[in-house]
Amino acid sequence: MKKNDYIDLTCTYLSTDAKGVCNKRDFCFYVDYLLPNEKANVIVEKINGKTVYARLMDIMEKSVDRIDSNCSSYMKCGSCKLLHLKYTKQLEFKKNNISLLFKNKGIKAIINDVIGMNNPFNYRNKVIASISLDNKKIVYGMYEENSHEVVYNKNCLIQNKLLNEILISIKEELDKLKIKPEGFGGVLRHIMLRVGIKTNEVLVVFVTNNDLFPGRNELVKALTKKHKEIKTIIQNTNPRITPIVFGNKDRILFGQGFINDELLSIKYKISHKSFYQVNPIQTEILYSKAINMAKLKETDTVLDCYSGIGTISLTISKKVKEVIGVEIVKEAVNDAINNAKINNIKNVRFILDDCKKFMNNYHSNIDCLFVDPPRSGLDREFINSVKRLKPKKIVYISCNPITQVDDIYQLLELYEIKEIQPVDLFPHTIHCENIVLLEKK
Repeated sequence: MKKNDYIDLTCTYLSTDAKGVCNKRDFCFYVDYLLPNEKANVIVEKINGKTVYARLMDIMEKSVDRIDSNCSSYMKCGSCKLLHLKYTKQLEFKKNNISLLFKNKGIKAIINDVIGMNNPFNYRNKVIASISLDNKKIVYGMYEENSHEVVYNKNCLIQNKLLNEILISIKEELDKLKIKPEGFGGVLRHIMLRVGIKTNEVLVVFVTNNDLFPGRNELVKALTKKHKEIKTIIQNTNPRITPIVFGNKDRILFGQGFINDELLSIKYKISHKSFYQVNPIQTEILYSKAINMAKLKETDTVLDCYSGIGTISLTISKKVKEVIGVEIVKEAVNDAINNAKINNIKNVRFILDDCKKFMNNYHSNIDCLFVDPPRSGLDREFINSVKRLKPKKIVYISCNPITQVDDIYQLLELYEIKEIQPVDLFPHTIHCENIVLLEKK
């Protein structure tokens, strides 16, 4: 067997990253977009010992769980690895993945069924689109997997419909004004859009590689005339060669520089750099479930680490005596303080500090610790700080169960798992949010 050989395979199961796994001639094949029990013809792309990576060419026998993706960019964009799988089966796949993580770590745990969406489409309230040219016309979208080729998709099935419409308008105006992307004689690098699901207010950011942005006044005028939902437009300048989208310099071209939204009856001001969950419908379910799992009391003091703009802290505040939100990003803390004022919430205080340092210097009792860290999870120093503080309960919310399970394993000498509840915030992708409730032994 060699590269570019065609081979017929039968898929036996899905890997944790949703590749179809097939065995033939003592080789293990991994094929994207292939489902269990399907027979297919594939082409060999890479051989690494007994492991072979192949590309799907033709499905000869389809699974009963396969559905039509209805996406023009599917299999090129690479974002929605499960769009061809029935949604109920997607939820089973995600539950099995989380169960396997705990099992492989030697942790006996019962995983609740994943809470899914009634309508798992058009849920993303945020878009970051890269820009390129094709036949002298603007194209926008995600980079093709493992490349810097922009995959044009004017009707992304997981993005908010209004944002899809506004992106089309932006493309039309950019073409009309002959505004070009970086690499094609222009300055434009990315477009970011964000919408408030409850308010329908839209924020637009144009990321450029320098302060000059020819045609921006005409662009702003045309867009705000066509889409009254656009409440603010910002030019962000990022001259650095980096995968990080935003630079440090902002110029407000229209509006106040933020939009408003509402989550579980709490009002928020949201800027382009604010951390705000991309699926607000499921976020309300996520936070409500996490709070109910904690069984909070009116006399409780709660510590919320990685508190961001205050979404968890402010939601908890209605049920407890005091909430302390700790966050290391200054802009997020300022937003959180303002959000507390907007909602007239006075039993929450937000502190600008490193979470582990704060815990090491805090000497009062904490009834419950809420933690919702980045995908990288908690470092050893943070976990040691938790062990020193010894909160009675821990509610660990994670968008990356892989690092979450590793972190929990280190806490099991002092804590026991009481409940595990996955919530699907990212339908059609391999990702899943997970809540774990721990109580002190």
